[in-house]
Amino acid sequence: MPRLRLLVKRIKAHLLYTEVIGGDLGIIASTIAPSPNAKPTGSARALANSQVELKFVKRGFSGIQVESKRGAEANWSVLGNYLRSPILDTRPLLVAGQPETRSYRYRYLSGNDPVGTVSDTFTVTTIP
Repeated sequence: MPRLRLLVKRIKAHLLYTEVIGGDLGIIASTIAPSPNAKPTGSARALANSQVELKFVKRGFSGIQVESKRGAEANWSVLGNYLRSPILDTRPLLVAGQPETRSYRYRYLSGNDPVGTVSDTFTVTTIP
């Protein structure tokens, strides 16, 4: 941390440094408040061994809540709340050895509370 702080101090002291550059580098906090109606974006990609990689962009929010449906499930269930992307869904298959369809949707978190609009649905078929 001391080396990182020294580097940030040197960057901020440069003649061409601006707050825009600081924001792009992530060394100053964004002053733009996230929209309470924001809709998350992201992706879902099937990996080997029935795992699914989920990616998302926080856009100033605390994190993201992931909901999922598997196979013929009719209702969405919360997979969890996440602060960093990507994450892996490592749940075992409902029927061992058979591919299954998994659907995901995201919602932003403000602190621990879900906010904004639910994302589009991301659907993948697992690879056993």
